[in-house]
Amino acid sequence: MKQWTYGEVRTRVTNELDLQNETMISPDEMVGFCNEAMTEAESEIHKISEDYFLKTAPVTLVTGTQLYSLPADIFANKIRAIIYQNGAIVYPLRRIRGETKFYDATVTDYFGAAQYYRYRYFIINTSSAVGYQIQIHPPAVENGQLLTIWYLRGVNLVPLVSTGSQAASDAVILDIPEFYTFILQYMKCKCLEKEGDLRLETAVVALQHQRQMMVDTLTQMVPDDDDTVVPDQSFYWEHE
Repeated sequence: MKQWTYGEVRTRVTNELDLQNETMISPDEMVGFCNEAMTEAESEIHKISEDYFLKTAPVTLVTGTQLYSLPADIFANKIRAIIYQNGAIVYPLRRIRGETKFYDATVTDYFGAAQYYRYRYFIINTSSAVGYQIQIHPPAVENGQLLTIWYLRGVNLVPLVSTGSQAASDAVILDIPEFYTFILQYMKCKCLEKEGDLRLETAVVALQHQRQMMVDTLTQMVPDDDDTVVPDQSFYWEHE
């Protein structure tokens, strides 16, 4: 699959709309149009193909510590799983939930230091400066890189030209290569809108076609066609 750079897409938009001598649209605005397009595509992807942006990150436990930072690029706190592994001991951390979750957390913290408990967790937000964090219960009773977070990351955006250079922005590989045609058409629509161009109405129709093609593609993203609905058995894990 071809990896499209921002520069390639920007050049196509410019050439296909005859904007070579354009002065109304600044370089940063053009980057903004591209980033808006990728954010739009990202929202569709997260709704349909949940694991498209799947990623992992290690977490190092420190004895006595409860709070651990989420990965910097996580999308909307979408944690798919947190796995504990220490040699042959492997299990998923379960999120503490339900009407008695605060009581359950307190009991787990109290007895956890005296006997072996599987770690469980909350997501908390103590301040805007720190942001969201994982709070594990009980506090860590060991040291080491023993947790792995499986999570959904956000789309990688193109940096503004004003923060670097046109060449640096042009060299960035777009994060969603399968749907570059949607990004391309979205950017065209934004440019035509800014220009007040009468071609906008036709361009919007083409954009909706590209959006539908993207949704249809995402709906059957898994190549083996296994579309069996997997039952949610988390209830049994959380009440064992």
